[in-house]
Amino acid sequence: MIDQATIAVNRFGLGGRPGEIAAVGGLPADYLLAQLDRAPRVSGPELPDTAEAITAFREFRRQRRKELASGDTGKTGTMMSSNSPRRIYNAEVRARIQTFVETDTPFAERLCLFWANHFAVSAASPPIAAMAGAFEREAIRPHITGNFADMVLASTANPGMLLYLDNANSIGPNSRAGRRRNRGLNENLARELLELHTLGVDGGYDLDDIRELAMAITGWSLAGPKTTRARMGTFVFRRGAHEPGTRNVMGESYRNTGSVAQGQRVLNDLAQHPSTARHIAFKLAQHFIADAPDRDLVATMERAYLQNRGELMPVYTAMLSHPTAFRPAPMKFKTPVDYMASVARGLQVDRNYQFWSRGLVVMGQRLWGPPSPKGWPDTRKRWVSSDALKTRLDFAVAVGRKMRTNFDVQQRATDMLGASLDRDTEIAISRAADQSQALALLLMSPEFQKR
Repeated sequence: MIDQATIAVNRFGLGGRPGEIAAVGGLPADYLLAQLDRAPRVSGPELPDTAEAITAFREFRRQRRKELASGDTGKTGTMMSSNSPRRIYNAEVRARIQTFVETDTPFAERLCLFWANHFAVSAASPPIAAMAGAFEREAIRPHITGNFADMVLASTANPGMLLYLDNANSIGPNSRAGRRRNRGLNENLARELLELHTLGVDGGYDLDDIRELAMAITGWSLAGPKTTRARMGTFVFRRGAHEPGTRNVMGESYRNTGSVAQGQRVLNDLAQHPSTARHIAFKLAQHFIADAPDRDLVATMERAYLQNRGELMPVYTAMLSHPTAFRPAPMKFKTPVDYMASVARGLQVDRNYQFWSRGLVVMGQRLWGPPSPKGWPDTRKRWVSSDALKTRLDFAVAVGRKMRTNFDVQQRATDMLGASLDRDTEIAISRAADQSQALALLLMSPEFQKR
């Protein structure tokens, strides 16, 4: 029988490291919730904020254009400078993996992963690659234990999101700028706000709601190099680009204030909507507990959300207090990020983070690199193809060869999996030809693939 301490560490955390399961104690839900009393911090050196990342990218682009104009098409010079989006992204990845290994608040880190995927931006484009880590630190981490409305506002107004979903240049057709320029309304961010971030695809909105919301957030942009009233790369409200007039979204009217407040009020009301409560409850339950979560669990979390007007701590408490939360049978198949994090954490890996980052790319889940604003799929179906499992096996073998283990693999298996360690896996490890093979067998065991 799998004990609740093992479930707390593996289902709700990042996997066991030496001594972690034993430290849980007799009240695993309290152990998890206590982690949320501390702000989750990223390990490693100081990293650029969004504005610094944008400034670096602008300088990188300027220098690169200059190099190309002079005939330099190689990978030297600017491509290797500290302003390079690739170098900034790689530094962010190193810090993220180091955090997986070192954090004392793994439940908080899993929530950061969940919410960063919910409000997904993609590092597929160079400017977003430079600011994806900063987006998570600024728009997600400070709000995982607060009110959901604050996270919606912070993520929507973050320059990373405004650039990714093309709102920075969205102009109201009847605004001063709209009448002067040959550019107009962009509905991308408004559509994803309704479909993905708040109400959900079945949330009851229509095309008119998308357009009205898009007009409510016209003028939400970022400061450029010629802006004198704000630091370059930070959020600004461009009054001259904002669509005048009253907006009507989901049956509610919002008068024009000539400021950012009109859009803020719409977003705040969307965050409090019953459809949003249902959408968020389902996604959290699906992420942590089961691809098809128990209906009573979802309803319980939904009630907690509505009764507390979007406060997230009561929702987490409702989830962890429900009888299905600590059901012994593991219901979730680990995504590549889940898998890599549990391997790196359990083995307390060295600082060669490039190996682990490459492993994620090969397994098909680059950090901050989802294929669309929907984020990475969170269900088993996406990650259990024969090719995906073969790639995961190859990664496990590579880890076994790389680690040059100086620890007892049997003991480390117990540290990582606790009571979920299967007897057949123990026997296979004991019969392995060497420690590298024993470690690969552990990492590809059926119980290590689930949480």
